[in-house]
Amino acid sequence: TDLRRALQADEFELYYQPILMSKTMKVAQLEALIRWRHPSQCYLMPNHFIPAAERTGVIVNIGRWALERACRETLSQSSTLEVAVNISAVEFMTSDVSRSIENALEETGLYPRRLTIELTETVLLSNWKHLLWQLERIRDMGVKISVDDFGSGYSSLAYVHSLPIESIKLDRSFIHSMKSSERSMHVVDGVLKIARDLKLSTVAEGIETKCEADVMRKK
Repeated sequence: TDLRRALQADEFELYYQPILMSKTMKVAQLEALIRWRHPSQCYLMPNHFIPAAERTGVIVNIGRWALERACRETLSQSSTLEVAVNISAVEFMTSDVSRSIENALEETGLYPRRLTIELTETVLLSNWKHLLWQLERIRDMGVKISVDDFGSGYSSLAYVHSLPIESIKLDRSFIHSMKSSERSMHVVDGVLKIARDLKLSTVAEGIETKCEADVMRKK
C-alpha cells in the first residue's frame, strides 16, 4: 500500500551516477539510481523497498515510471549523454518490458541508442525463451543491452555469448580486491579479453580511488 501511494504521490526520485570514458575521463553515460523520499523525511535505498515491490508486483509500475523519467530527464539535460536503467527480473516475467521501453521512447523522444537496459543475473536465470524474445525486440529498437555485476554469479559467462548484448559491467568486488589479490587481477584481465574478443564494451564498477582508476585505464 505504501509503495502504491508513494508512486501516486511522486515520492520516488532518480539520481544519476556518471560513467566515464577511460581515455578522456569525460562523462559518456549516466546510470539512473532510484531513491524513495519517504514521508519520514529520510531517503530509502533500493534494497529497502525493491524486494517488497517485486513480491507485490508494484515493481512493474515503478519500472515504467523510472524508464520514462530517466529518458525525459536525460533529454532535458543534454543532447548527447546516454542513460542506463536497471530492469528487474520480475518486470521481464510479469510484463512486456519491450513495450514499456517503446512507450517511454515515444513519450519522451529520446533517441534509442542513448538508452541502455541493464540486466542482472536474476534476469538471466528467468524463463529463457520469454527473455530472449524481449531482448531481441529491445535490440531491434536500437536500445543497448548490458549485463550488470558481471562475474558475481555462476551463470554470467554461460549466457553472455548468446544474448544480444553490447556491454558488460565488471562487478565491483573484483575492482576493490585487485590491489591485494593477484587472482582478482587475473579475473579482470580475463574478462577484459573476453569482452574484446566478443567486441563488447566494458564498464568497471565501484572505482573510488585514483589508483583504481589508473590501473583500469592502463588495461
